[in-house]
Amino acid sequence: MQRARQMTAQGMADAMSGNIDPELAAKDAAYNSGAVKVTAQKAAIQTVGAWQQFATDPANGLDKMTPQQIVDTQDQFFRKHLGGLENNASAAVAIEPIVTHAMNETLGRTIQYQSAQRFEDGLNNAATLAASQAIHGGANVGVTGKGVFNYQDQLNTLTTLAGGNRAVAKAQLDGAITQTAIAQNNAGILDAIQTAPGQALAPRTAEMVQEARLRIQANNLRLNTIKDKLAQTNAYQAILGGTDARTAVQTYLAHSPLASPDAIPRLLSFGKWLNDTNASQAASGADAADLNGAIVQGTLSTPAQIQDWITAKGYGGKAAVDLMKEGLSMSATVSRENTDNPYYRSTVQALSLRYRPKTPLPGMGIDQSQAAQYSGVMQDFANEYTKAVQGTQSPAQAAFTAQQAIEKKYGDPMSALTGKQAARVPETDAEQVHLLLSDPKQAKAVGVSSNDLRRLYALGMLTSSQVATIGRAYLTK
Repeated sequence: MQRARQMTAQGMADAMSGNIDPELAAKDAAYNSGAVKVTAQKAAIQTVGAWQQFATDPANGLDKMTPQQIVDTQDQFFRKHLGGLENNASAAVAIEPIVTHAMNETLGRTIQYQSAQRFEDGLNNAATLAASQAIHGGANVGVTGKGVFNYQDQLNTLTTLAGGNRAVAKAQLDGAITQTAIAQNNAGILDAIQTAPGQALAPRTAEMVQEARLRIQANNLRLNTIKDKLAQTNAYQAILGGTDARTAVQTYLAHSPLASPDAIPRLLSFGKWLNDTNASQAASGADAADLNGAIVQGTLSTPAQIQDWITAKGYGGKAAVDLMKEGLSMSATVSRENTDNPYYRSTVQALSLRYRPKTPLPGMGIDQSQAAQYSGVMQDFANEYTKAVQGTQSPAQAAFTAQQAIEKKYGDPMSALTGKQAARVPETDAEQVHLLLSDPKQAKAVGVSSNDLRRLYALGMLTSSQVATIGRAYLTK
């Protein structure tokens, strides 16, 4: 018995080093058993590695298979790659726990992913219907059931997809409707959220809805401010074109959602300012460029500020009029492009639906690589859109160009099946910060250096405590 154990151990050691003695294996069953066990384990581990690569490749379509199809695919794959080892009794004992664990893990993860994906698809569908009903259906929002969206129907469907957990389904449905209302800048969508008869919204939901209403209100104020500036600009341009100042004021009051009291006396005095400018100097090209630059950057945002800037430069006569015309034209362009136009809103919503982290079911956590990708997508899209509209592109063209740039940069959304981010160096400071905060070890692995860390800290994009936390992760093996 002692000798058998020794020979088994020797066979295992020789197999681990790759130096199996074929003659000894042929004549000593204990030696052969030990060698076969280790050889089988090594083959099983290699096969599991190959299987994991196969399973996480979207091209192989495991995420679209039924559980039985996944089991059948696993069986065929492992039999092919093990090359008959599973038919050897000694090898089978060694292989079975390794292979069974890998197969069960893949099956469980895939079913979990499919459940989460169905739940996410249900959320997206419900939010889209709620938005459509609020915009086109008016009073039928989730109440009569006659419109395209019925809150209780959607809640029942999501409850089924959430494994019967109605509280989770309701929280996620209300959250999706709220985010859609913010993205669409339409508070009417929030009216789709319902409670049981005679009950108030849960405190957390009520707080979320109130915050959404405040955000929409703040955005509407921003949009109305932009529209007011555009109405002022149009009135100034009308006076430059010969319209009487009082008529221009009346037109301004009819088109401005705010009708700023400060703008009216400036408009009435603008005609006098034009008559008082009598010099005939030509406008400096450098000053014209500075004026346009200040308007694009937002330093000069109203016609009155543009007028004061021209006066401060000492211009009069034709030069002042030419500069005022150019400044008003640029101001109108910037105001129109800065308005939260439908092209921007719809593209943001499309990117949000595509890249936002998948909603977790009970016991599942949001994948951090998905969260980092989503944050980067939203930030970079805003940057790309701003660059495009400050060039020569229309809002529609700018939204399309920015979307193409984002999809080229980020590719497909992070897979909840793999949870892994492609190993590439982040291309922007914002992306580096997102990766450093979400997964510092991954940031180090793809080449974000300590010099980058110091640079981002110097730019104020990372705090000292964040740098300290990331630094500790960098030093950990």
